[in-house]
Amino acid sequence: MKHFVFIGDSVTDSNRKRSKKYAGTEAALGHGWVKILAETALSDHSVWNRGFSGYRTADILIDSDIWPEEVFTADVTTLMVGINDIW
Repeated sequence: MKHFVFIGDSVTDSNRKRSKKYAGTEAALGHGWVKILAETALSDHSVWNRGFSGYRTADILIDSDIWPEEVFTADVTTLMVGINDIW
């Protein structure tokens, strides 16, 4: 089993539950593309959504909350940002 971490803005966040009490639950995946991947192509793997709505690439790169140790030990970490970077 591989561990996948998805970092990004609202397109990644997709209204996920951020509270630690939701860790490892479906609610922590949000309602978007990360959840779809977790339920289909990555269903045999560990998936962690670290998206934050409103973030830009610069915000993501400096915010220590988005870079826990698991990000560096994951088998695959992705970064996807969209419209927020054209402000």
